[in-house]
Amino acid sequence: MFLPSFARRRFALALCVTLSAIASPSFATILVESRGTAGVTPHGLTTTFAGTSTIDFNNGLAAGFSGGAIENGTIKGKWTTPFGDTTNYFAVGNATTTMATLNLGGAKDYFGLYWGTLDSFNKLEFWSHGALVASFTGSDIWNPVTGSRYVDFVFGDGQSFDTVRFLSAGNSFEFDNVAFGRLNNTGPDTGVPEPASLALLGAALFGLGVARQRRR
Repeated sequence: MFLPSFARRRFALALCVTLSAIASPSFATILVESRGTAGVTPHGLTTTFAGTSTIDFNNGLAAGFSGGAIENGTIKGKWTTPFGDTTNYFAVGNATTTMATLNLGGAKDYFGLYWGTLDSFNKLEFWSHGALVASFTGSDIWNPVTGSRYVDFVFGDGQSFDTVRFLSAGNSFEFDNVAFGRLNNTGPDTGVPEPASLALLGAALFGLGVARQRRR
């Protein structure tokens, strides 16, 4: 089924990840939502989640960021401005640095960004207390690539993260209007996924397969 670029897609992913600290399979249940460029403003798309903080790069590099570079406009072969965005944005890739890090200074369970182009060589990683919680490439979110989208990640089951890494093996991973927050203030703040049984592993992989089929 084909959905136009402005359609919204929601799917819950039960992700099997390996924590480097204990090297055992674990889970984080994450709701991923993306929306296309309908209604885009000269500032680009922004989060629709209330009670979150936003970094727009218009006042320089925000506290907690390292690596990458703030850009404005398009330079062919280096970086391309997210669709409709005439303001500053951030770029990671071979033309700047291949990784940037955002240290959030505490546990969060929501993250959003206006993702310029969802290429397969661009990746987001979510970390908590030095352990990898989950990772997504651009093609995991929207495939085939159809331009810029605002992407929201909502972590469930009491899971959280305190650091986000932006990685690119090409030119480039461009994004703007980074948003983050703690939506489930009453939930546990462990930041580390609970171990899962083999039965849950099977259910999670089945759910991921269904989500991928629905995206086609």
